[in-house]
Amino acid sequence: MTFPSSTPAPPTRRRFPGWLIAVIAAGSVFALILCAIVVIGVLTLLGQKVTPTMITSDDNTSQVTVPGTWQKLSNLNDVADLQAGYPRQEQYLIVITESKADMVDMDLEAYTRIILQKLTKNVQSPEVSAPRNLIINGRSAIQYEVRGIVKNLKVAYWLTSVDGAKHFHQVLAWTLVSKVEENRPILQGVVESFHEVGQ
Repeated sequence: MTFPSSTPAPPTRRRFPGWLIAVIAAGSVFALILCAIVVIGVLTLLGQKVTPTMITSDDNTSQVTVPGTWQKLSNLNDVADLQAGYPRQEQYLIVITESKADMVDMDLEAYTRIILQKLTKNVQSPEVSAPRNLIINGRSAIQYEVRGIVKNLKVAYWLTSVDGAKHFHQVLAWTLVSKVEENRPILQGVVESFHEVGQ
């Protein structure tokens, strides 16, 4: 019987080249950055950017708080005192303010009936929800959801009338019907952030 002349050495560990370790580390960092970009992008699309913005109406009578993705707009309505939205996600809102001093025997319910009638007159095949009574920043409000067709598009509106100290405010938010479920909480949040300034 013969014995090996020397004890076999333990197997040597395979060493990875330095450049391969650097490539793996760089790839991991890139993957983390990519994940962060995707998360931020999704939040942005949902209109839930962390920093909200306050927008004041042109007549300085009201304000709303909007997601950071929104901006002040000027092309939504010719008579609106405040216009804002995020067109990329089909999120829009306007405020029209009217002085109570110009109206005779008008309460919030009567005012709401008038503006609801005006809205539905411009919508094909309107479907109108039951009214919701709300309190928005201490002021009484009535809200309807209206769905219908406008310029060949299926649109959903949230028409909210607010009984201000000296004014009635029409707060109108809308989106496409296909985006109602994802946009409803964002639009409703902006509507309920409405408040009067300096009243």
